[in-house]
Amino acid sequence: MVQHADGREKGRGACLQHWAPWTLRPLEIRGAVAGWNARADANVVMGVHGESVGYNAAGEKLCFWSQSDPDVGVIMYKASFKEPDPNLPPRCPRCGADGLLIGPETLLAHLASDAAELLGEPAYWCATDACPVAYFDLFERTANADAAHGLYWPKDPAGPLCCCHGLTVDDVDADLAEPVPSRVRAVVQKAGQPDAACTTKSPDGRPCVARVQRYYMRQKQKG
Repeated sequence: MVQHADGREKGRGACLQHWAPWTLRPLEIRGAVAGWNARADANVVMGVHGESVGYNAAGEKLCFWSQSDPDVGVIMYKASFKEPDPNLPPRCPRCGADGLLIGPETLLAHLASDAAELLGEPAYWCATDACPVAYFDLFERTANADAAHGLYWPKDPAGPLCCCHGLTVDDVDADLAEPVPSRVRAVVQKAGQPDAACTTKSPDGRPCVARVQRYYMRQKQKG
């Protein structure tokens, strides 16, 4: 028997309402919804009050379903997203660009701990300048740029071009007006030093050299 939040009980296949994540393994509760509603044929992996998440083995998809009426049962929604394919590169769910794998130390350096915990491991950085997403995981959960800190320009319009050494686009533009690009050269040299802290200071966990050089060359070509 499964007991509803209001105390009513249903037989096998009742709407699984629970206030905490399931502790049972999926195989122990598979088919818990099947039988009460033929369309709800997923294996339950987690349940919360009024809504559950399941895995449809036939379609290899994670699905959401919710109770539409206590006397009618549950109606499964169409699959929300497909289970991650390990043979494909992870892509930002907003812009579709390939993500950059980051470590937990990078994520925690740029997101509050409660926001970082909402993303699963591994997590990825979206490098698309105009995309509002900063980080995402394989299940398409995202953390937007406005919820993060210490991001580089132009993801953060007010951020530096190089978060590790504080180089800004204004610094690069100033270098372009001088015979020797001293500021850009200094950053390139520092990026190769053992004490460079790109893993935590840079939001993608990588040195900023390529990004700085791209901006420098692009601005130089503009004249």
